[in-house]
Amino acid sequence: MAVDVARAGEQGKESVITRFNAWVRTLPSTYRAIVNEMRRVTWPSVQETRQLSVMVIVLSLFIGGVIAIMDVSFQAILVRWIPQLFTR
Repeated sequence: MAVDVARAGEQGKESVITRFNAWVRTLPSTYRAIVNEMRRVTWPSVQETRQLSVMVIVLSLFIGGVIAIMDVSFQAILVRWIPQLFTR
């Protein structure tokens, strides 16, 4: 019984080592596949990157402004006007 447990432990170690070796052997081909895929990517130009960055900044400011207007409006309604209805 103890021999079976010892053998099972040895087999587990061998399978881990075997899987690790297989993984290490696949690294070069995986690296080559990644490099080939990155060569096929169409990268944006500097001008396109600037335009898109400006658009993101403007859109973020616009959405922030809308949220600020909503905040001020809701604060006026919920904090000022509604309590005045019940205090008169």
